[in-house]
Order: sequence, then structure tokens, then C-alpha cells
Amino acid sequence: MSVTEVSTTPSLLARTRTGAVMLAVIAPLGPLLMALSLFVMPFGTADDIPTSAAKIMESPSAAQWGMLFIVLSAVFGSVGSVVVAGGIQCGSPRLGAVAAAIAFVGWVAAAYPGPIASVAAAPGAGLSEDQTLALIAGVDGQVQGMLLGALFVCLPAGVLLLGVAALIAARRRSYPLWVALLLVTCIPVVIASGLLPGKILALGWLVVAAAYAAAGAVYAGLIGGAGAPKGVGASAE
Repeated sequence: MSVTEVSTTPSLLARTRTGAVMLAVIAPLGPLLMALSLFVMPFGTADDIPTSAAKIMESPSAAQWGMLFIVLSAVFGSVGSVVVAGGIQCGSPRLGAVAAAIAFVGWVAAAYPGPIASVAAAPGAGLSEDQTLALIAGVDGQVQGMLLGALFVCLPAGVLLLGVAALIAARRRSYPLWVALLLVTCIPVVIASGLLPGKILALGWLVVAAAYAAAGAVYAGLIGGAGAPKGVGASAE
């Protein structure tokens, strides 16, 4: 198997080096905004529903800012996943494309605010705590909410598969091994951080942002694979 240089300009999404660099800058924004939303949200991962609702009602503006960051993270995260796959296209094109599609669906599902938006509006509507809890149960029971909640699993699954695709590409010497390892380990870090109290989950998403940033640099040709020329335009034969 040999690695031959075809082009130093990424062929997916961007046709120019400048465009590729711009996309590389955009790539980590989704996970970064996800981390920011978790920092801003007034509740923690270990809080139960009544505690979370009470904290949201005490600080509805923080919850609203958190939801805004989540929506923005979904937009940039969707694009970022395609950029990450673009850097893998020469070493593992099929799995990379499938992984990007799964991650794309997951990022879109992440934009669904669930009952948070309703709880944040509860104080202004004059709802009591019991009424708010009943509202949460009603929102969670809607079909679209359950569907989007289930589709959210596509986000960690897709990012993990991107890491697997990157490992395959690294084995074919068309992708940096350290970037592949960062991609494949970032989701286990998120899962582990989600089991801890407080805002630790946000730190897990910062690891994902670092992985997306490194993968974006590979896509733009700023980082080359082991034994491969810099740039996405390398093909394994």
C-alpha cells in the first residue's frame, strides 16, 4: 500500500485552501458551544427533575442563554462533523460518510430544547411548582420529544464512529494516529464526565472540541498523517 499525493486542497465542502481553513475554524465551534451551554445552564447533571426545574425557575435567563447556545452548537456541530469526515475521506471514505451522517442527525436532535424552554417561561406565566412539573411530564410525553430524545443517541454514536473511521485511516497511513485516538476517546470521556456531579460534563465536551479542532486542521492540510503528505488530498492504493 502506498500513499500518493493527489491534491493539497480538500475536495469536500471547500474548493480553496482559504475555504478549507475557514471550515477548520468552524469545526470545533459545535462542541465548544455545547460546553458553554452546560456551563451556563443553572442545573447540573446530577440534579433530579424537581431540583432542575426549581433552578431553572430561579434563573430563567441563564436557561434561555443555555438553550440558545445549544441551538447554535447544533448548527456548527452538524457542519463540523462533515468537516471531520472530509479529513478521513481518503483513508476510510464509506465509514467516515456514514459516521458523519449519524452525527449530523444527532446534532440536529440536540437542538430540541425539551421541557427546558417551557420551564424557563413558567415564572412569567405564573405557574406554580406543581403545575410546572406537570408541564414537564406533558412535554416529555409528546411523540416528537421522545423521538428526538432517542435520535440524540446518534450524536455520541456518530462521533465515536468518526473516531473508528479515523483509526482505520491512520492504519492506512493517511491520517495522524494521535488525532484518531483523540476522536475515538473523546466520547468515552463525555460519558464518564456525565456520571460526575456539577459542570464536569462541560469539560468532557471541551475534549470533543479539541478533537474536532485537530480533525479540522487535518482536513485543511495544516496537519499531515504519518507517512502521508499534508492535506486531505491523499489517497491510499
